[in-house]
Amino acid sequence: MLKKDLSIIFYINKLFQSKVFINSIPENFFDDIDGKIVKINLKNLSYNMMIKIHDNAFQLIDDEDKFDVELIASPITFAMFVLTKGSDKFS
Repeated sequence: MLKKDLSIIFYINKLFQSKVFINSIPENFFDDIDGKIVKINLKNLSYNMMIKIHDNAFQLIDDEDKFDVELIASPITFAMFVLTKGSDKFS
């Protein structure tokens, strides 16, 4: 595995911590979800993502046995869900 400072997770987390990204998130977005861990399971791929939400920020984490919510979707459905800001058509 690559050194932590050269890993893709490091760069994604750096993006999540950027002022541009933080300012793009609606006010009060984290009120109900702070402290949660979300597992994203992409069907047809053997890859899961874990996102930890804390201190009004996202953090991509390697692995976590305990999670609060699991989203299961095909990659295209998940991408459309994100792009449409959670449209019921893709939930």
